[in-house]
Amino acid sequence: MTEQPSASDQGEVTETSQIEKNKAIEPSQQPQVDFSAGDRVRLSMRPSYFKTADPMPMLRPPDLIPVGEEGLIMERRPAGYWAVRFPQGLFLLESQYLQKL
Repeated sequence: MTEQPSASDQGEVTETSQIEKNKAIEPSQQPQVDFSAGDRVRLSMRPSYFKTADPMPMLRPPDLIPVGEEGLIMERRPAGYWAVRFPQGLFLLESQYLQKL
């Protein structure tokens, strides 16, 4: 009969001494939201893709909307997104890509 090697004999993978816990962002560290529904905004940076604000969202290519295009904030969406109406349609964007006019 052959003896089965134990887990310690197989080079058991050890975890780091402690796992870092996710820290909640304190209110003073949260980015200031300076937009509200009805604000005119400009696309300041091109995201890697555009996400439509449809009930079944789709990803669209980044060259669909040129940098500098003006849009209208329609509403705030969960996960830090803004629904913005551009001439090309309604898209979900994060604040970092928008500049208030």
